[in-house]
Formats: sequence, structure tokens, C-alpha cells
Amino acid sequence: MARAIADLERDIRALSPEDQRELLDVLIAELDAPDEETVQLARDFVAAVERADRSLKATLDRLEGFDAQLERAADQVRASVRASSQRWPFPLT
Repeated sequence: MARAIADLERDIRALSPEDQRELLDVLIAELDAPDEETVQLARDFVAAVERADRSLKATLDRLEGFDAQLERAADQVRASVRASSQRWPFPLT
């Protein structure tokens, strides 16, 4: 292995400065590129976040509908109590 590295070093030093810079750019790009496992983890994470977002939006939509239903039901109870002339143990607001 040490011999192979020494050979590579010699070959690199023999390159022109422009070729050395190009080689360096290629090596840096290779090092900066994410590995496939990291890319897959990122994709899985994004998919999970998108699923959670859709679920939260659906839950919020249902809760907003529930608030409207609860208000209508409270109005019906108030109207029913008032119409019955019964004494109610707490204020009807």
C-alpha cells in the first residue's frame, strides 16, 4: 500500500499545475458528494416529515370542523334549555 501511495504522489507531482488543480477539484468534489446511505436517509426523513405534515393538516382540518360542531351543539342545548323553562345549574352564555 505504501508503494502505491508513493507512486501516486510521484505521478501527481509530475502533472502540470493546471492538471494538479483539476485533479484536486475532482477529488474535492468526490469528498463533498454525499454517500448513497446518507442520501437515502435524507430521502426517508423527508418522506416521514411529509407524511407527518399531511397527518397534522388533516387533524387540524378535523379539529376546525369539530369546533364548529361543538358551537352548534352548545347553541342547540342553550336554545333547548331556554325553551323548556327549566332552571339550569350554570349560566347560559
